[in-house]
Amino acid sequence: GGGAGSSGGAGGGDSSPSERAHGKRRMAPEAEAEQQEARKRVMEAARVEAAREEGLSETIKGKDWEKLLFVVLLSVALYLEVVYAALLLVLLSVVRYLIKGSVGSRLSNFSDALITVVNGTLRYILFRTDDKPWPLSPWPATEVSAGNDSAETAEEVAEKLAEDQGERPSKD
Repeated sequence: GGGAGSSGGAGGGDSSPSERAHGKRRMAPEAEAEQQEARKRVMEAARVEAAREEGLSETIKGKDWEKLLFVVLLSVALYLEVVYAALLLVLLSVVRYLIKGSVGSRLSNFSDALITVVNGTLRYILFRTDDKPWPLSPWPATEVSAGNDSAETAEEVAEKLAEDQGERPSKD
């Protein structure tokens, strides 16, 4: 019985490895096909990824880096304009109003110019326009008086305000 079991086991073992070998041969083309298909999927995924990266880099290269840089910098400048310049302008207006009874045309014109600058800066940083705002373009022109069409710079307005407050000329 032991020999039969051995030969049966060996026979079973022979047939099993034989079947496995035959199965491997039969499975090998299927496994190879699966591996080739998997390689094709990996290669296709790599090609798609490379194309996506190339498309992304072309998109990034196509962007106007200068504008993006200006948007970031002008956002900071806008904060400073709104917080500090507007506060200073309010304080000057209040002082002028308390002293003279009116804000004055030069201060009003400067306020209008500042409003124009803030509006232009907001439109630029929110990508509503490509027109560069101050300080990348000239300060907005403002009329100084009804009879004068010339524009004054912020420095000229500040100097005249200082003169007006210090000397208090009678022509306003």
